[in-house]
Amino acid sequence: MVAMIDDIKSAFRIRIPKLDWMSRETKIKAIEKLDNINIKVGYPDKWESLSGLRISSQNYLQNIINYSNYSASKQVDAVGKPANKNEWGMTPQEVNAYYNALQNEIVFPAGILQPPFFEENFDAAVNYGSIGSVIAHELTHAFDDQGSQYNADGNLNNWWEEIGLQRFKEKQKLIIAQYNAYTILDTLHLNGTLSVGENIADLGGLNIAYEAFQIYQQKHGKQSTIGGFTPEQRFFIAWTQIWRENKTPEALQLQVNSKTTSPDMIRGFAPLSNSQGFIEAFNLKEGDKMVLPKNKRFTIW
Repeated sequence: MVAMIDDIKSAFRIRIPKLDWMSRETKIKAIEKLDNINIKVGYPDKWESLSGLRISSQNYLQNIINYSNYSASKQVDAVGKPANKNEWGMTPQEVNAYYNALQNEIVFPAGILQPPFFEENFDAAVNYGSIGSVIAHELTHAFDDQGSQYNADGNLNNWWEEIGLQRFKEKQKLIIAQYNAYTILDTLHLNGTLSVGENIADLGGLNIAYEAFQIYQQKHGKQSTIGGFTPEQRFFIAWTQIWRENKTPEALQLQVNSKTTSPDMIRGFAPLSNSQGFIEAFNLKEGDKMVLPKNKRFTIW
């Protein structure tokens, strides 16, 4: 995981200077922020003792109340003390990951480091297409519509030059329009504005992880074709596989109206339609169903 994260940060570092919409001065600050991102993988170096927390097998509601009180007391006790940068915002058992803008860190609990996201002995193309894209997704959150407002030290500070900020906002409009056009449940349109940060991170994560996979192949040699699929094709297939889910119509409707992430079936294909790597891997052409028209395709990160 740590080696993969290094490859992904290297790919991001390569991509930033090539951006045609960001000024040279802002690129320097973006790389500084990238280099300052702290990485946490697996579990904390120091486990929380949970002393003072009462848990029993008799009363579930009381356990929730006890933990709520324990957590509130812990936060009050932290007031006026130096920030604890070793603290985790998730338990190691959670199947999730996050970016913390205030500490400029990305965190990957042990729970997500298992299939379908990751397996040490998986084909590298599959690992880079699945957990690699998640890693790059979280890195991209440092530069999405929210994370980009914080500098390398995690302080709320505008480090952008005005021209780059305006171009970034124009790029956001493109991705908002792309997702607004999608519908689920026949007629329910997605809210591209509500989910713009996650959609930016999905597109950026996919592209950055794909470049990181190319770095891996440069180091270790071109991967072989397996089951009739090239390594590049397996990378993108792995991306789609991590977004498999079953949801009721009611849950989907609630998600579209209130959540900052797009439904998983949309996340599985929408970033691909913008990806030149995907188009080349499957020898697609203009007019194919999973290819956005050339005048609507774009890259942010």
